[in-house]
Amino acid sequence: VPLFCFPDALEYKPVKNMKSETYSFVLTNFDGGRVFGYCKRIQPCDSTLPEVICIISPVDAINMYNVLLNEIEMRRQISMEIAKELLAASFGRPLPKPGKDVQIRCLDELGEMETVHLHRPSDARLDNVNYDCLLVYLGTDRLIKVFSALLLERRVILYSKSLSVLTQVIHAVVALLYPFHWQHIYIPILPSSMLDVCCAPTPYLIGILTSHLNTVLDLPLEEVMIVDLDRKNILRSVGDESTILPKKITKALKTAINMCKIDAAERSQTLMISEAFLRVFVETIGHYGEFITTQQDGRKSFLKENFISKIESQGLQQFLEWFTETQMFEVFITNHLEKQDWGSVGKIQYICFYSVYLFKNRVTSFCLFKNRVTSFCLFKNRVTSFCLFKNRVTSFCLFKNRVTSICLFKNRVPSF
Repeated sequence: VPLFCFPDALEYKPVKNMKSETYSFVLTNFDGGRVFGYCKRIQPCDSTLPEVICIISPVDAINMYNVLLNEIEMRRQISMEIAKELLAASFGRPLPKPGKDVQIRCLDELGEMETVHLHRPSDARLDNVNYDCLLVYLGTDRLIKVFSALLLERRVILYSKSLSVLTQVIHAVVALLYPFHWQHIYIPILPSSMLDVCCAPTPYLIGILTSHLNTVLDLPLEEVMIVDLDRKNILRSVGDESTILPKKITKALKTAINMCKIDAAERSQTLMISEAFLRVFVETIGHYGEFITTQQDGRKSFLKENFISKIESQGLQQFLEWFTETQMFEVFITNHLEKQDWGSVGKIQYICFYSVYLFKNRVTSFCLFKNRVTSFCLFKNRVTSFCLFKNRVTSFCLFKNRVTSICLFKNRVPSF
């Protein structure tokens, strides 16, 4: 853990006035489970050397823990004892459930009881991810290329001078893969003593500091994409990243991302960027539920060849031939085969991505593109794509019998 708290320890130079910095790292267990480390690097008023406050948790709730880190930092600047008082009180409180709060009571510097309020977001994918940083440090074209490389599970290295920038961008890039999960090496901040990991023959997503770049370039690397976040530049790549996604999907995705730049409101951008990439999966693999079948022995199977051949577009067929071979897709399908009841539930998997995103969380996301409803037709201009289950609007009733969701959809049809 100390190596990840101080990944630049060997080249760090003491300074008189250092700004505090927030960043995070991820540790992977032997069973594939991930543990998150939330860090706050500060410079105490009585020292020229930095300290790092680190919270280790199995929960991905970066905003909640950053609030706690800020509270600890304020107390640490007063005295270590007061900071330890809050830490001790925090350990004694249970982790709040998604969407709930927790109150931590502790003594302040005057010896009076004080309450710190922490809120755990209900949707970690939206509330814990800063998607805006993707536009700032990657831009549209480079973002799509990085996303495409990860879809085919390639090796990707991102580098920056800032620990905060590294962790924000890498965390956001991984979140774009929803509803899939990155199954391979995932190290948002790679310490200098572990740079040899970049030579791994397996897929990875790694973040390194700019000061470590020359050392990494001298290593015997396999085919890898290397991206400079500070300069928005791709230093090295395979060269075919712009052709991985079908042309129509890429064009529509670029249009959607560029529209995100119009609305500068942080919350709106976050929702729009997330939805733009979610639509990629709806368009490409949204029909997979039709090819889950039950065999005579009761076991369920996925008809991959039929799933691919159902698509008329040759470009999309080629993409699916690649993507269905990835571990991300295999794990996704396996989980559904093992856990889902593919009676009536299987029929609505075609729209499950939108149901979770739009109906469960925020119906107002329909208005995000400055009330331009036509933006929802970006992908192939097919209005019917919103009737994802073969134009049967009644299928929306399957989600918790919320008939009102049908009304929300029907009331918008005339706008088209």
